[in-house]
Amino acid sequence: RWGISNDDVEAFLHRRKVLEVSSSNVAAAQFLAGENKMIISYIGDGHYEYDGVTEQEAVSFANAGSKGIWCWTVLRVRGSKTAHRKVFRKVAGFRPALA
Repeated sequence: RWGISNDDVEAFLHRRKVLEVSSSNVAAAQFLAGENKMIISYIGDGHYEYDGVTEQEAVSFANAGSKGIWCWTVLRVRGSKTAHRKVFRKVAGFRPALA
C-alpha cells in the first residue's frame, strides 16, 4: 500500500479522510462514499471531482502502486488530454467534505 495504513484506508473509504499520496501526478484524493464520487488533486493541474466511482474502485486506488496510472486506467483515457471514463468537473479548490 506504499505507506498507507489499513486505518487510513478505512477512513478514506468510510469517513471521507483525504489521502495525501506520493506520486509524480497525484497529490491527494478523497472518496465520498455516500455519493460515489472521488476528488483528485493533480499536481500542477488542479482538482477534479469524478462521479460514479464505486467503493471497489476506491479500494483499488488506495492499493495502487501508482496513483497516476490508476487515474489514467480508471478515470481517464490514457493518451488523451480530454477523454474520460467517468463524468467529471474541475473544482475551484480542494475542500475536503467532512463526514
